[in-house]
Amino acid sequence: MKLKRWIVPLSFAVLLIVTAASCSFVMPERYANYNGGRVNVDLPNGTQHADTDINIDKETSLVISLPDDTRIFVGKSRSPIPKEMLREKLKEWLKDRSDPDQMVYLAASVFDNYGAVIEVLNEIRMAGASRAGLLANRLRGDGPSRFAVEIPAEPDANQDLSNMKPNPLMLVVSVMPDLKLKLNQDDYGSVNDLEPLTTKLLEIFQLRMEQHAYKPGTELRTDLTESERIEKTLIIKGTRSLRYGDVIKIIDAVKGSDADPIFLQIDDLAP
Repeated sequence: MKLKRWIVPLSFAVLLIVTAASCSFVMPERYANYNGGRVNVDLPNGTQHADTDINIDKETSLVISLPDDTRIFVGKSRSPIPKEMLREKLKEWLKDRSDPDQMVYLAASVFDNYGAVIEVLNEIRMAGASRAGLLANRLRGDGPSRFAVEIPAEPDANQDLSNMKPNPLMLVVSVMPDLKLKLNQDDYGSVNDLEPLTTKLLEIFQLRMEQHAYKPGTELRTDLTESERIEKTLIIKGTRSLRYGDVIKIIDAVKGSDADPIFLQIDDLAP
């Protein structure tokens, strides 16, 4: 009789464990509310191409959190700081870093106004960094993940642009106020229909592979694969009124099409 009394509770416990594991696999985004001990941020969920990065949780790394459009948190501090203090905080952190490509991580809410994110990216640039890791939750996996994006250098007001030739291989994805997308000057889908854009990018990169359209300076690089040498640089130009989550959707899509590096334009954006 004692054995029978244990069978039912034990069977129920096993069922709970199996159910929990199954739910985590079927709906992993419900188990991916990652914040690493920082203030909670509603990170973009369900991304397919964010890269796992164990450096995010290192004590030597810096994560800036934007749980909403108005508050900025640095590291694991639970006290927000004024935006005016952010640049000095960043400079102080960067001065002891020997790696010129040191990545600053940004945990922004999917609901944030893109203009607020742009302002923080500008502070990162003004502090001397040129790369940011945008935190996002992967569709499959609970570990900390991010998209690496490049921040363009500040425009030089004294530079003479009249004799500069445009790069014929430059790719710019522009997001219209109605969420329609343009690749250079042509229409390719929308934020809610990214397949036309990704299909076109795959076609472009395949053609460049066949034509050996290399990035400047990589023509003779034998330490890189053929694919790594192909020019796949892409710039994303949004509007300040966009939702950050929509920008992440585009980054996820173009990264899945093998665009690299990905730049975020942060100057001269429409409201």
